[in-house]
Amino acid sequence: MGRRIAYYRRCLREWRTRFGPWSGTRLWLWLQIQRLHPLRKRATLKLPGLRTEITLRSNGSDLACFEQIFVHEELAFDMPAKPDLIIDAGANIGLATITLANRFPDATIVALEVDAENFRMLKLNTRGYSRVIALNKALWRDEGYVKIENPAAAAWSFRVVSAAATDPDAIPAVNIESILRLIDRESVALLKMDIEGAEFEMFASAESWLGSVRMLAVEIHETIRPGVTALFDSVIRPAARSCIRHGEYEVLHFP
Repeated sequence: MGRRIAYYRRCLREWRTRFGPWSGTRLWLWLQIQRLHPLRKRATLKLPGLRTEITLRSNGSDLACFEQIFVHEELAFDMPAKPDLIIDAGANIGLATITLANRFPDATIVALEVDAENFRMLKLNTRGYSRVIALNKALWRDEGYVKIENPAAAAWSFRVVSAAATDPDAIPAVNIESILRLIDRESVALLKMDIEGAEFEMFASAESWLGSVRMLAVEIHETIRPGVTALFDSVIRPAARSCIRHGEYEVLHFP
């Protein structure tokens, strides 16, 4: 019991530090209520500094995702210049997308999400951001189709594999080149990748896209795709002029 109380005190302190004594306490208590006794299937809240409200599902991974991004500030790494184009691959319900959109209001953000229900939430949460382009597609090594191989998993942990266009569960896939062609750009200022193991395919095809990316923030899923860390260390890291760890992300700058 003592350890649990100490844990809750530490968590509450994080929220109060992040949002202030009153707002932090209120938001933390709200989150605990949603976790233990959800008031409704979806809950909406307004955070200081954001343009629009955020909608979360109370019965899944959305609450943990919220805590990672807004309390632990996993995307608060330094960037050397104001980005003009950001790709958010693995956008989930859009929490990372709106964090980046508020931080960089002049940037165009292409947000990719493979799951249909997550995508509906992504569209809902980014509805007030005119510079966000939300696509129900996967980032992949080439243009084609993929499908979700673990549809019963938590909403933030869907994995994809190659699929035929005729597969009833097929989801369109795009690569960096096709995204740049779509919006008539030559390079990506920031590529954020949290794609549950599909970074393996991206690293394996890095020759086709790495020269177009100025900064990469990637979560590496070694337990899902054994060998992806070695591939990262042999292909991606040597091409960077700097690489730091920020939360669960490897953050790299390229020449």
